[in-house]
Amino acid sequence: MRTSSKKNSKKIEPLLPLIAAFLLSVGVPAHTQETALSIRQARNQLFVSAYLRDAPLEDVTISLDDGLEAEIYFQLRLYERSQGLFAFLGDKLIVERQPYYRARRDFFNGRYILVTHTGEQLFFDTQQAFFEEFMKIEAYELASFEPQEGKRYYLRARIRLNHVKLVPPLNIIYLFYSTGIATDWREVAAEQISGGRS
Repeated sequence: MRTSSKKNSKKIEPLLPLIAAFLLSVGVPAHTQETALSIRQARNQLFVSAYLRDAPLEDVTISLDDGLEAEIYFQLRLYERSQGLFAFLGDKLIVERQPYYRARRDFFNGRYILVTHTGEQLFFDTQQAFFEEFMKIEAYELASFEPQEGKRYYLRARIRLNHVKLVPPLNIIYLFYSTGIATDWREVAAEQISGGRS
């Protein structure tokens, strides 16, 4: 174990000047973004749409233009609210999903490439079309869901965006500095879930 530790240390040491330069060159990211969230239920299927408002488009653009990758995660959690004598146990997590996109730019043809969590690749000729797709999920199938009488449910969601996707051993930078943002959790109550049912 000690040998492995020494080897890892030797790998990281040459990168320390680069890490220091990176930390000095970036500022503290402002936290002004929020998650726009909507849900719809149809035939016992719950669909979620989410969008990152006021996204730091310039930061993502700079990263992609520098040949780096960016990534975005949509964290979705459906809960059943505890009631009565068992409320102290906390709410029950019914389902949790985290669809994501990874993005890069192809400098040979200038196109933007978006890779989904399913491995599908999407190509965009313009920056505007790319960002419109990258910053949202639309009608994402979260789960089979049929509200039970007397039960109360709610959905929580937030979005995490890394405008620089780092790979080992450079991901040690994450210990000192965040290369992205995370919105606050957004909650949608049960009435809105059952109300969209058809």
